[in-house]
Amino acid sequence: MKRMVEADVPIFAFARRFISIALIAVAAFGCDEKPSVAPRVAPPGREKQLLAQPQLDFDDGKITLQGTAFFVHAPDGATAAVTASHYLDQSGPPLVHVWLLSLTASEPTPLADSDVCWGQPGGKGIRGANAVTDLRTDRFLLPVSVDERMVHVLDLDDRPGPTVGERIWFPDKQPSESGGFRLIEGAVVQIESRFVRIRLDNTIKPQSQSGSPVISQVNGKVLGLWGGFSEEEGATFLFLNPAREIQKCQDDPSRPTLSNVVGKSQDGEKAVSGPN
Repeated sequence: MKRMVEADVPIFAFARRFISIALIAVAAFGCDEKPSVAPRVAPPGREKQLLAQPQLDFDDGKITLQGTAFFVHAPDGATAAVTASHYLDQSGPPLVHVWLLSLTASEPTPLADSDVCWGQPGGKGIRGANAVTDLRTDRFLLPVSVDERMVHVLDLDDRPGPTVGERIWFPDKQPSESGGFRLIEGAVVQIESRFVRIRLDNTIKPQSQSGSPVISQVNGKVLGLWGGFSEEEGATFLFLNPAREIQKCQDDPSRPTLSNVVGKSQDGEKAVSGPN
C-alpha cells in the first residue's frame, strides 16, 4: 500500500500542475475575448466653474443669453472660450461683445469676455437623420483670459477619435448645483467624421445647452461640443461636433472683430461665415 501511495503522489502532482497551466492559459486567452477596461481619470471637481453662460451684446442694444460655453487650452499658452455657432444670427445686427458669465453667481458676474473672434465663426451645420447630420462647422471660439483658480480650463482630445463604448462625462448645466453643473455619465455609441453620437445613462431636460462639452473618462479631455440631441426609446442622445474640428479653428491665426463676422457688418455688407 505504501508503494501505491508513493507512486500516486507524482501523478496527482503532475495533474495539479497540468490543471494550473490549463487554467492560466484559459485565463490568458479568455481576456482577449472580453472588451478591455480603459483607465478612468478623475472627473472635474465642483470647486471651480466648468461651464459659462454666453451673453451676446448686439450693436442695436439687444442683449441675449444663448447656449453654453467652456474654456480650453490653446497653442502658445493661450486660452479660448468655446461654444456653438448655430444660434448666431448671421442676418441680424452686428455682434459687438461676448461676456462669459458665471452660472452660480447671484448677479451677472463675468468670468471672461471678448470683442474679437478666434478665426471665422462656423455655420449652423446640418441636423437630421444620422445619414445627413454634419456638425463640423458648428463652433464659435473667442480668445480670452481667465483665472484658472476659478474656472476649469480643459484640453481638447488630440486622438484621431474616441472608441465605441468609451465612457464619458457630460456636465449638465445646473446653476443651482455646486460649480454650476452635475455630471451625467454615458458612452460613445457612434463615430463619424461629421459627428460623434453619445448615449447618456440618464435622461435630461435640455435647457439652452448648445456648446456644452463632453469629456472622455479615458483621458479627461473634450471629445466635442453639443450641437444637437434626440430622444429615442426613453434615452437621451447627444450629437457632437468632434474635437478635431475645434482644433482646426484654433489653427486659424486671424482675430477678426466680432461685428465684422457675426451679423451684418457696420458698412451694411453681409457678414462672412465659415464654410457650410
